[in-house]
Parts: sequence; C-alpha cells; structure tokens
Amino acid sequence: MHLLKTKWIENQWFVSLYFFLVNLPLILLTLDTSNFSDDFQYTNFMGLKSKFSDLGPLVLQVTGGHEEGGHFAPVYNLFNIVVSAVSLHPGFFHLVVILCYVLTAYVIFRIAQLYYRDNWLGILAGTLFLINYYVSFRSLTWNCFHSHATNTLTGTISLYYLLQYFENKKTWALGVSTLCLALTIFNYESGFVFLPVLGTVSLYYLVQKKISWRKFIGLVLLAGLIAALFSLGARFSMGKSMPLSYRFQSSSEKWSRNIQNYALQANELLFKSIGMSFPYNKLVFNNLKSDSELKEKMIRLLRKNDKTVLKEIPLATILVFVVLAVMTLVGAVFLWVLIYTRIRPETRLFLIIFVFLYVITIFVFYRSDVANAIAVFSSLILADFVLSLLRDPRPHWVKLGQGILIVYTIVTLGTILDRFDDCYRTSYTGLQKVALLGPQRIYDQINQKMGRFANEGFILFIHDYKAFERTTDERRIGLLLNTTDFISYNATVFAEDFLKTDWVERFRYKSFLEFSKGLDIDPRYQKIIVSSRDAALTSLKEKNVDLKKIEAFYISPDYRVERLNELVLH
Repeated sequence: MHLLKTKWIENQWFVSLYFFLVNLPLILLTLDTSNFSDDFQYTNFMGLKSKFSDLGPLVLQVTGGHEEGGHFAPVYNLFNIVVSAVSLHPGFFHLVVILCYVLTAYVIFRIAQLYYRDNWLGILAGTLFLINYYVSFRSLTWNCFHSHATNTLTGTISLYYLLQYFENKKTWALGVSTLCLALTIFNYESGFVFLPVLGTVSLYYLVQKKISWRKFIGLVLLAGLIAALFSLGARFSMGKSMPLSYRFQSSSEKWSRNIQNYALQANELLFKSIGMSFPYNKLVFNNLKSDSELKEKMIRLLRKNDKTVLKEIPLATILVFVVLAVMTLVGAVFLWVLIYTRIRPETRLFLIIFVFLYVITIFVFYRSDVANAIAVFSSLILADFVLSLLRDPRPHWVKLGQGILIVYTIVTLGTILDRFDDCYRTSYTGLQKVALLGPQRIYDQINQKMGRFANEGFILFIHDYKAFERTTDERRIGLLLNTTDFISYNATVFAEDFLKTDWVERFRYKSFLEFSKGLDIDPRYQKIIVSSRDAALTSLKEKNVDLKKIEAFYISPDYRVERLNELVLH
C-alpha cells in the first residue's frame, strides 16, 4: 500500500490532467456527436436569433417546445447562446459539456480534500463519477439535454463553497455558494435537488453544533429567496410559478404512474447509481430490446398500464423479472449493511443525501435520466467504502477492495470497447447512436446540394418509415426526419442568407418559441410521405410546383439524397 502514501496527487494541475485523461476515450470516441431533435432549435437556432434580438429578453424566454412542457431556464438559454456563438459544430458543444463533466469530478476531489482531508478518496471518488457514464448518458450525448450535467457542476461547486464556509469560516465562500446555487436552479428544474442537498448539509452542521441556529435560519432564508425569485421569474415569463407541476398529473404523463414503472425505474437507477449499468444492460435490457414482440408487450404494460398483457408475456420471462427484483432487493440490503458498517461516520451525511436524491428521482421526477447529481454522492460513498477495505490490516478485506476495483475496471473497459454505443441508447425506445447521428448527416447532404437558405419553399419527400419501426434501429432514422429540424439547421448553416430575409423583422421582438413555431407552421415547408421517387415526381407535377424557386428533395429507403430540381429541370 506504499502507493497510497505518495504525495504527487497534491498537485492540482496533475489531478486535473488525470481526470481529463480518464475521460479521453469518451472524448475521442464520441466527438462525432451530431445535432439531434431539439438540438437544431435550442442550440443552433437560438444562437441565430441572438444575432438579431436583444440578448436579455431572449435569455429570459421560455424554452421546452410547448406550454405544458415549457421551462423557465435563463442560464440554460445563455449557455446555449454563448457556446453557439463560438462554434455551431455539435462536436464542439459536446466537448464543452464533457469538460463540464470532467470539472465536476475535479470539484468532487476538492470536496474530499476539504471534508475528509483525504486526497486518495477524492481521486477515487472523482474517477468513479467519471466512469459512471450511464447516469449522465443523455446529457453527455444529446447536446440540448446538457442542463442536467451542467447544473450538477454548478450544484457541486455550490456544495464545495458551502463546506468552505462551514469548515474555514470564510464569509466570501457563502456568496460564491449562493451564486452557484442560483445558476444551478435557473439552469433547469433538476437543479432544485441541490436545495435539499445543501439543506441537509446545513442541518448536519447544526446538529454537530458547528454552526448556530441563527446561521442555519439565515441559510434557509437565502435558499428560499432564490427559489422565490425563480417562481417569480417563471410566473412572469410563462404564467405559472411551478413549470413542472403538470408532471404530477398522471393523465399528462408519457409513462403513466404505476407500480411496475416505479419498480422498473427504482431497479434501473440502483444499478446506474453504483456504476453497474453496463453488465445490467447487457444481461437484461438489451435482451429485452432484441425481442420486438416482448418489447411491445412491455411497453403496453409500462406506458399504458395494460395489465391484461401479463397473460401474453411468457411465464418464464415473468419469473426472470421476479427473480431479478428479489435479487436486487436482497443485494441492495446486503450492500447497504456492508457499506454502512465500513464507511467512516462523516460519510453517513452523503449516504442520507443519496437516499434522499434516490427517492426524489423516482417519485418526484419519475425518471432515471435526470440523476446526474446522485452520482456525486454515490461516488463519494463507494470511494470511502473501497478505501476502508484497502486500508484494512486484514488481507481478506484488502482482497475484496482490490476485487471491486478490478470489477469497475473491467466494466469501464467493456464500455470503451463497446465504443460507448450502449450509452447512446434509452431503455425500451430502441434509439441507438446511429439514429442519433443520422438526421444531421442527411441534412448536411441536403444543404450541400442546395447551397442556400430555402426562403421561398422546401418539400421533403420521404417514405413511411413506421413500417420499419420494429425492425432495425437504423431504419428509425427516417422517423426522425422533419422539416422544422431541417429548416432550423438550414437557416443557421446559411445564416448570411437568412439574415437578409423578412424573418428578421417579423420575429425580432417576438419570443423564441414564436420564432421556432413560425417555421413549424409555415406552409412553404412541407414533408410529404410517398411510396417511391416516381410518386414524388408525380406529386410535384400535380401540385404544379415551381422548381426554379422551391427546393424539393427525395430520401430513398436507404437514405440516399436526391435533389429533384436537378432531375426535372435538366
């Protein structure tokens, strides 16, 4: 154990470089990330509107696409605009998000330094956080979903400076903590989880008699003020103080709130939170996804709460899920008891926070893909647990600690060798990396052939890809093609052309949602379902489309792009 006594990890630059190198495979293997879905609107198109609208009102506008699912997220909007102003390349945006992810690991290291006075615990905790890609998979691979990664960074910084305030009595640290808490909450609503996190930490220090009641009440009032300012801003911008209140109404849920969903997400989040998603997905979820008939039945059971489907699911499959649930429960209890008896007393604070966040994620947010913050605390808990084993004088405990590190190394290598492909998938939806990359690459081909902003009109002829929805994942790319995404992208690629059109004056003083919606409902931009290229040409002839002005493109079943203007006019 001589290695644990070395002092080179006290060099902050070395630690930063180490964390960067840990995630270098993720950076290198996912820099081909493309724009996907809302990325076209909330990164590129929002950046374009900032070129001709006042920045202040634009930042304060509602984002989220529709009234019920809208978000008051000024920090999120500002982040998108600033990054887009530097570069519109989605790979650059992706790199910035990953660097935020790496920086979070560094802040975890600093928390361990401050709270435990233990550099090795910080190194291990930061590493465990970084290799737990599955907790953060959407925010790492879908650019416009970054908020859950970026607000975890600012929330973790807020926690660090609150600890600075408690441990070293530095008043200025409280100001930094408060500012970072505000940035976290005003980024996206998932940032609100840091209110109970910081509240629990403050209560812990109060119970330990390290702060007075007066300071504790002051901290509560300060946090309450930030929450109140958010509610006032949301009320002013969108007419509602709680933008996410609709999620508590079962009728408006995409997935109805039912016992099987709670059980599934609780099970999945447990494995995600401790960094064991890779073997879990390989052994359970991927097998389920590969059986299209079983997958469809499971979707009916989960989303539609159709319990009659239980009669259609093979008994053997039901038994597998029952056994898995029992094993998970037994394993969780065993792991809890083992960890609780091995960790140092100070870590029990983070154990309480972990349980609190786990419950919030499952029962409040009702999803397992906004759980970035939970990995901060699970990594600290697991790091303390493993180090307690490695530092134990009894050989069998040391071997157990070494075994755990070997397992994590194998799991991480498996993810890297898999080229992070599984991190790009979402349970039961079938989307894969190829689908996430597909739409922009098709739009790039269209833009290259067109060479201008399609101000006078655009028609996209595609096939009915729903027939392929239950076959290969690649076929699903066709389901993601739409004119709103394309025209948003087309306008930003040819921004100079766009800024000379009447769009600028029409929408200079209107909201971003009105601006984006304008494209969506503009009759000049159409998507038409056809059975063949000949059917597309017939449609153009019947509609008497002026192909000298209006651009028309046909996408073949295997996604070859043809510009019909060239075919007809020549």
